[in-house]
Amino acid sequence: NPNAGVCPPAAANTGVQCNTSTVNTQDNNYDYYQFRLDYAAATWLNAGMYGLYGLNKAATNSTPSDGYFFGITATGKVGIVSYDFDFIYGASNGSPTGAVINDSGSDFKDMKGYAIDGGFHFPLGPTTIHVVGSFSTGDKRDGGDSEAFPTISPSWNGAGGLYEIIGSGGAFDAIDNVQDAPTNLWMIGAGVEYRPVKALWTRFMYGFAGFHKNRGNCAVVTSPVTTCLGPSYATVATANGGTGTSTFGHEVSFRADYDFWTGFKIQGAMGL
Repeated sequence: NPNAGVCPPAAANTGVQCNTSTVNTQDNNYDYYQFRLDYAAATWLNAGMYGLYGLNKAATNSTPSDGYFFGITATGKVGIVSYDFDFIYGASNGSPTGAVINDSGSDFKDMKGYAIDGGFHFPLGPTTIHVVGSFSTGDKRDGGDSEAFPTISPSWNGAGGLYEIIGSGGAFDAIDNVQDAPTNLWMIGAGVEYRPVKALWTRFMYGFAGFHKNRGNCAVVTSPVTTCLGPSYATVATANGGTGTSTFGHEVSFRADYDFWTGFKIQGAMGL
């Protein structure tokens, strides 16, 4: 992904979410309380709900900031077709970093939004076909509170979590070199897994991504200038006279694993 990847010096004050050494988006500065409840109702429906509350005592303002998340999940299988679905709503004071103050300068700027991810999976002999999609809200940049989904610790791997180098990319991007926050992005994709022999496993995925709000791309400059909460994509911010683009582009991911013998495996991956 062509993500700017490096925060400007004032990023902590502007609210731009990007890859930095800050610990506000990890659990170091937060007291976290979580719950999860799952219920296997039937083969076609395994439902669940989960929640998280975090209190950030190292926020910028004079009082601690807090945030909460609530989600529901569902997985199941109908015939040979399986599916998965996840919806999560999040709200945070001062963004997940607790660093953004509202225009009056007296309180935090609230960040509230949601994200959806799901997919269908069709096994056909040694092949499995995947159809996936995701959606996450972005900031309107209208001067009020932010409508962007407040990503805590970036860990997104594209729609369905099936893209090897897009997002955090697992073992193939352990240093988080590419954008891995779903905020302000929608994505649709399809792909195939193929295991012709037991020792060889391959997966090819294609996806197309776009922005929920052009102005939700924090690299887009607004007039008047407004505080932005969310990721920054500098390379596509200057299109259309500086209003940004509505689509992000194509994503291609390929991975192959080969087991030479027990305990020895060769892995390779590529992403565009």
